[in-house]
Amino acid sequence: MKEAKVIAIVNREVKKLRAVLALQKWRLIIDYGEVGDDLGGRTSSANCRVNPGAHRMWITFDPEKFESEEEVVEILRHELLHIFHAELLTMFEMMSQFITDSQTQNTMEVQFQFVCEAIDSRVETMLDIGLGLDTKKLLRIAEKKYGYKR
Repeated sequence: MKEAKVIAIVNREVKKLRAVLALQKWRLIIDYGEVGDDLGGRTSSANCRVNPGAHRMWITFDPEKFESEEEVVEILRHELLHIFHAELLTMFEMMSQFITDSQTQNTMEVQFQFVCEAIDSRVETMLDIGLGLDTKKLLRIAEKKYGYKR
């Protein structure tokens, strides 16, 4: 997908998703460019970093890896959900200071990323299936409740 199209989709939907997920106090920095594979070797279309103490999140989208508008919005929601377990990152970083063996450190990092993705997957399932709040419905709620326009 062309970068301009991905930028337009993200710009149109990000405020809505932040509102319905109650993430307004977080400063969000969005960038576009190449995103490498994750630590497990899986291809990624986006990635994020968080600084929970400063309430900041950086998301990078790789426009070339998107095929549809729906995919962009789903990945945007997925990346935003990482904020819900951001404090685990602080704990992980503190614990990592005591690990001097690089192989153990790398193994812990891969496992930490796996756990974070598993948490997001469960939250997405809860929203989509358990509560019937798929991404499209969340966007409609934001439009109605907060006055955002499509």
